[in-house]
Amino acid sequence: MPSSTQLLVILCLSLAAVINVAGKTTKVKTLILGAGAAGVTAARTLYKGGQKDFLVLEAQDYIGGRIKQHDYNGYPVEEGANWVHGIEGGLDNPMWQIKQKYGLKGFESNYDDFVVRNASGYDITDMAVKTAYEKVMKKLDRLLVIKDESIDISIKEASRRVGWQPKTQMEKAIERYKVDFEYTGNTERTSFNGWGYYDRDFFVADPRGYGVFLKLMSVPFKDKILLNKKVAHIRRLSGGVVVTLASGDVYQAQFVLSTFSNGVLGSGAVKFSPPFPNFKKKSLKKVPMGHYTKVFVKFPRKFWDDNEYIVYATDRDDGYFHTWQDLKRPGIFPDSSGMLLMTCTGNTSIRVEQTPKSQLKQEIYGILQKVYGNRIPYPNDVFLSTWSKNKFIRGAYPNPIVGAKREDYANIGSNLGRLFFAGDGTTSETFGFVHGAMETGSKKAYEILNCIWQSGYPACPVYTINKKTINNRSYMK
Repeated sequence: MPSSTQLLVILCLSLAAVINVAGKTTKVKTLILGAGAAGVTAARTLYKGGQKDFLVLEAQDYIGGRIKQHDYNGYPVEEGANWVHGIEGGLDNPMWQIKQKYGLKGFESNYDDFVVRNASGYDITDMAVKTAYEKVMKKLDRLLVIKDESIDISIKEASRRVGWQPKTQMEKAIERYKVDFEYTGNTERTSFNGWGYYDRDFFVADPRGYGVFLKLMSVPFKDKILLNKKVAHIRRLSGGVVVTLASGDVYQAQFVLSTFSNGVLGSGAVKFSPPFPNFKKKSLKKVPMGHYTKVFVKFPRKFWDDNEYIVYATDRDDGYFHTWQDLKRPGIFPDSSGMLLMTCTGNTSIRVEQTPKSQLKQEIYGILQKVYGNRIPYPNDVFLSTWSKNKFIRGAYPNPIVGAKREDYANIGSNLGRLFFAGDGTTSETFGFVHGAMETGSKKAYEILNCIWQSGYPACPVYTINKKTINNRSYMK
């Protein structure tokens, strides 16, 4: 039996633990969780709307979320977002407006400038196959319009229905180049309800980084963005929301906007009280995070093709290093860079992000040696994005699986009382895109402003599950 002295020590330690867990309490009208594109855009909307009683909590040590630049051997590379997609939309696209306003440097991608090489290094490029697949894509557009959304199929099955059944290496390679490179997964798994594409994209190659616009946008309220604030628990009350951090600090807010990725929302990493309703849980499973890994390989010199894109044709269908980009070219990096970007998706992404760097260098060298011969130099270094390992992200961007419908994105983005949700996984039209995240951040901030502007802060609108079927997308991916 412990002595009285021992009991006193135990009691003191217990009290100290309680005090530490309790932390300090901060009250604020609106709290935004996450300082990525959605969170910063929402903050700007509130600020411009005259509501300056807000804070942004970011778990990581930088502003940007999945927009992140890394200094790699003296060259600035983008770990995450790299393109302004859909520039054919012009000023209708908020990211194109941002590009113009802040003068983001780069160039329009030329997806026709590619070569296809097989595992033996032979050039098997056949532009007739590329033309044939583009016709298939147009047929898929038409099929999407007439298809009943309630009966979902995979992109692979939809392609079969319009007559596309790839058999040759070139046919399989062009499909990976056009689909896997976009959707992070193979055609058998990806929902056809999410089909869509942009014809024109702008590749950002700005020394300041893609994310410079977020830093510049947030200058007026930069003191309201708090970094290294890891959320542990979000509790909804009748008059507001209480957010508890891993440190024990507490934030009490009348309104909270979560911009967490679908990967975080569906992981249980953050506790929600009360728990999510079943409709939100089910929808999160239908729109999970896809896996897309950018592998930057540094060589003493360039030895690969001069094409903007090099498509690697193999018989593997697990996202295996299928698309490469020449980064030693005008507008990106100088001749001395010797930089090649190799993209992996799906299961290969998950594997390579767990692979030791020395082993990964050897694997990449083996691939390139077969394609370009034994005289190529050994890579100096390798750097890769690891979004699947990032516990605050848990994937590259949302990729709908078979069974996903428009209502699932709405369900994920539905407010629960005064707890709101935004992000690129909450919009069916522009999921997975920076401008999609921005649009949802602005939209949800306006909804919060409307709640505030109403006399007496009445209860915010109650979300009703939308069962309506919509067969066409107003803003194609």
